[in-house]
Amino acid sequence: MTTEEKLKAVTEDIRSKLPRLKELEQGCICITDDRDCEVFYIDDNCAYLYFTKLKLFQEYNKKYFIDNTKIIGKEPMLNNVLEWLAMTVDEFHLTADYHVFKKKAFLSISMDNIGWDLSKLYLKDQSEEFINFLYKLLIQQ
Repeated sequence: MTTEEKLKAVTEDIRSKLPRLKELEQGCICITDDRDCEVFYIDDNCAYLYFTKLKLFQEYNKKYFIDNTKIIGKEPMLNNVLEWLAMTVDEFHLTADYHVFKKKAFLSISMDNIGWDLSKLYLKDQSEEFINFLYKLLIQQ
């Protein structure tokens, strides 16, 4: 399985366990008219979308937008990952080393071994090692 596939699996699980990431508001990733977009602004009447591949802003009638849109959700950030970890593992201590109790098995993972980069806000920007670490926790559920 590729890192991209692992990231997708972890991201989907985080979004499913944290429903606020799927609320239709600024920053929410959607598919409308078969194109990927991000909600830039939404009010009672209009939705202003940014189509990432086209690098184009477009205004939509809110009713049309809601009726013709699949909501993907916001990109998980590291605070979302921490909240997800608390829901996913039996016990999680954030110290110089990570100590994780998973299904009554004790794992001690050194911070150096998982590649967590606190300077990168989004999960998608984290290292392959960190994505692999999260994926291993996910598949042990």
